[in-house]
Amino acid sequence: MRPLFFLCALCVKSFRFCRRPAHMPIIQFNMLEGRTTEMKRELAAKVTDTVVAVLGVKRETVRILIHEMGLQDFSVGGVTAQDRLAANGAAVNAAGAPTDYNATVLETAGAKA
Repeated sequence: MRPLFFLCALCVKSFRFCRRPAHMPIIQFNMLEGRTTEMKRELAAKVTDTVVAVLGVKRETVRILIHEMGLQDFSVGGVTAQDRLAANGAAVNAAGAPTDYNATVLETAGAKA
């Protein structure tokens, strides 16, 4: 069986021969759905600025992945975020996402069901 070789996107060499293997940081966020595109843009911009300043990498090498999950896909203590919001009387839209994210999810995140 032949080993797999991956090329470094920046120096076009096999990662095996790349002298800068840590120059392409990838940051992942797992978040509940409901944040606006503008909020995600701001998050990406500020995280990128911080990574560039701290790690000393080029801005164009920073990768940010945002994974959104539904309220029914996240639970704390066996209670889904959707059930937690419903128990607290939060207003939700047709998709089940809170209509006012900051006023519902952030305030009830620590509430007990």
